[in-house]
Amino acid sequence: MSNGNEDRLVNIESALAHVDQLTESLNETMVEQAKSIRRLTQQMDQLADRMAAEDMKAANITASDALHSSIFPSRGPESKITFPIFGKRRG
Repeated sequence: MSNGNEDRLVNIESALAHVDQLTESLNETMVEQAKSIRRLTQQMDQLADRMAAEDMKAANITASDALHSSIFPSRGPESKITFPIFGKRRG
């Protein structure tokens, strides 16, 4: 092979080796990013589940408080219950 063609072949092989190295580096980066995305997705799902549970708990407490206060109105020591049918007060 002539010297010019040999130099050209060496340059092509060198560029190809650089492309191979770059491809491997990019592949490793993508694998690591996929792991990070998977981990972050799991964390986000866990947080969403926890928030939903907290919302349900808060809704149950609110509903329970509303039901309790409508059945058992809070009374202070000075309050009186009025029975509108009889017009009498009980203390």
